[in-house]
Amino acid sequence: FEIGGQDSKYIAIENSVVVDFEMNKVCAAGTGSFIEEQAERLGINIKKEFSELALDCEAPAAMGERCTVFIESDMVHHQQKGVDKKGLVSGLSYSIVYNYLNRVVGNRRIGNNIFFQGGTAANLGVVGAFEKITGKKITVPDNHDVTGAIGSAILAMREKDPLSPTKFKGFDLSKRKYSIQSFECTDCSNICEIRKVVMEGEDPLHYGGRCEKYDVKLAEARASDIPDLYTERDKMLFSSYTGKVKDKNAPKIGIPRALLNFEMYPFWKALLTELGYRVVLSSPTSKDIISDGMELIVTETCFPVKVAHGHIQDLIEKGVKDIFLPSVVNMAPSKEGQTFTVLCPYVQTLPYMAASAFDFKELGVNVITPIIHFNSPAASLKKEYQAMGKLLGRSRGQVEKAIKVAHEAQNKFKNSMLERGKEILDGLGADETALVIIGRSYNTADSGINLELPKKLKDLKTLAIPYEMIPTDDLVDDELAEQMYWKSGQRILATGHFVRNDPRLFGVYITNFGCGPDSFIT
Repeated sequence: FEIGGQDSKYIAIENSVVVDFEMNKVCAAGTGSFIEEQAERLGINIKKEFSELALDCEAPAAMGERCTVFIESDMVHHQQKGVDKKGLVSGLSYSIVYNYLNRVVGNRRIGNNIFFQGGTAANLGVVGAFEKITGKKITVPDNHDVTGAIGSAILAMREKDPLSPTKFKGFDLSKRKYSIQSFECTDCSNICEIRKVVMEGEDPLHYGGRCEKYDVKLAEARASDIPDLYTERDKMLFSSYTGKVKDKNAPKIGIPRALLNFEMYPFWKALLTELGYRVVLSSPTSKDIISDGMELIVTETCFPVKVAHGHIQDLIEKGVKDIFLPSVVNMAPSKEGQTFTVLCPYVQTLPYMAASAFDFKELGVNVITPIIHFNSPAASLKKEYQAMGKLLGRSRGQVEKAIKVAHEAQNKFKNSMLERGKEILDGLGADETALVIIGRSYNTADSGINLELPKKLKDLKTLAIPYEMIPTDDLVDDELAEQMYWKSGQRILATGHFVRNDPRLFGVYITNFGCGPDSFIT
């Protein structure tokens, strides 16, 4: 049995061979973090008091083995009935065990020699509950909380030449003198808290920053010959259209650096510029923008939609009085005749949610919201373009000309991505590998949302390829288009097929908690 801070595992071993394995699938209920949260609610020390109170109880409170929310409700109910802390923590111990046995082990066989590992094994209340319920002896090893680390070290040792140098600091590391200092870096809006560790005989170690400013070795790694394809992607996205408005007094119009604009920006930039607007893009996603979005949102949505509200706030703070927030319902199909190319409902309705979060009239901000169905018959789409032109105060002829330039800019971005992808794949050796980052563009390409994953992979000397550089249009056949309602879902699955069929490629799939469309895929 293994119960860690956020996951639980069941491993069956026969004759020194693993014959069965299972892991919790949904949430962290019944794990160490759950126990720690409840101990904090009860005001007791998880390391000392919890076990003592649990083992000293004769009548544990019944809490079942359900979701965290229900167990917390049961705790409140028992507290109101006068159950003391002993009964509550003992009941929690039994709840953990029942949760594990029913939701992780299930109907699998439990042997007579039970080995209990993970940080939760330090809790004698849980150990005692396991012994009571199973009727079997539970063995807790001395290093129960780091068995996974020990196993990884053993595997690494087997793979490593014993005579080659290693980065191992030595068993006396904990006894060596060191000092820790912390300070805030104010060079950008992230305001990172940097910790500096100084140890005798070693170069200073800095951690806590989101860039390599204080980490020379990291900077050297990023200067390696591995292409930074996400930086290249940004350049393609923001420079596919290079036109400018000649009139210095041309009206400004804002575009939030969020959601669909991480792939459609060339189209909108070209369109609005050709119609005589000076386009203002919101700043890159930062802690401030994220914080603003979290405070402004009035409904519970996925994280990127919350961040999008922060980008709208950023445009308002820049003094932009016209903001372009189209309601795009669907995208152009990969092949003619495909019906389902629908976008996420939150992406479609961002302008309407924003109207609930902001008092645009009070702010003196004009939000321009055309409704666009890119997967419509040409005549219908043309009418929508003309309706958009009216909202922007432009003539039919101006709109038709601008739309043509906009499509050219968007196609240039798409083709540039595919051409670069072909170069990368053609240059990748048979024994070389790369990771393809798969997901919605606003997850995979926004460094503020993806926590700079591509840079982290580059630091590990691993090539990260944007999924838009993978040719997938031909893979979205009629069957896939018919079975997958969401346009992003079609591309995600098509990229997965491509990666599966190329032994050099491995996929990294990024999604969000609360993403409804991705629940059809994950």
